[in-house]
Amino acid sequence: PQTTTNSVATESSSTLACTKSSPASILPESLVSSFDPPLECVVESGDIQIHYGISETLLTVAMILPSSAASGWYALGFPANANTCAPNCPMAPADAMVADSATGVVAPARLVGYSNPIKAQDWSPTTSGTSSLDGGQHVMWATVEIASVPELASTMAESASSSMGVLWAYGPGDAFDAGFGAYHNRNKGVISLPLGGGGGGGGGGTAPAPSSSRRPPSFFWQVHGAMMVSAWAGLLPAGVALAGAPRRAGGGAA
Repeated sequence: PQTTTNSVATESSSTLACTKSSPASILPESLVSSFDPPLECVVESGDIQIHYGISETLLTVAMILPSSAASGWYALGFPANANTCAPNCPMAPADAMVADSATGVVAPARLVGYSNPIKAQDWSPTTSGTSSLDGGQHVMWATVEIASVPELASTMAESASSSMGVLWAYGPGDAFDAGFGAYHNRNKGVISLPLGGGGGGGGGGTAPAPSSSRRPPSFFWQVHGAMMVSAWAGLLPAGVALAGAPRRAGGGAA
């Protein structure tokens, strides 16, 4: 197995209202004990499992994949509007962690469309890696600073967030080099991670501020409505007046 590790400050995980995780039954104890925050919850979608834990500033995830995911890439993404989009979150826009199973490197990426991801330069996992497990399964894990990942920070800043939709996918080849588009429908999906209500991991603490600002969807609907009112109240009468001007100038002749 390949692993990349950086030291992070120790923090305690918040208590989440979720199905409790038993990662030691699947993952090596040495790996489980290294996670900070520790893996507290688990959600499943078919043959995919996502174990996760959240503190005030950090998110740890470990995605368990089937043996069919061998010799390729794995990806876990944080889509826009993740607190409301599940189970139909779009693939893009999203921030993602993309792993190369051959090297064990987990790279930050930006998903901007239905094409290969773009490597991100403004954030990266603090600890990450991949490994083969007994029984042929595989695992990709990572810890990230919530505030550093734009879409994740935006979601966690929503005080009413009780869950978060995340994207998962895997496929053959190199994801950054014509491999991302090679997966089929059965090799991708959306999983909703319970947060327990309240941003910042559901523990009631102060959520980190988003690292990028976005106007809420309601703002654009308000602008759209204002433009429609202006069109009907101003432009339409002006058009009628202009259309009748030639007739008035010609004494009413057709």
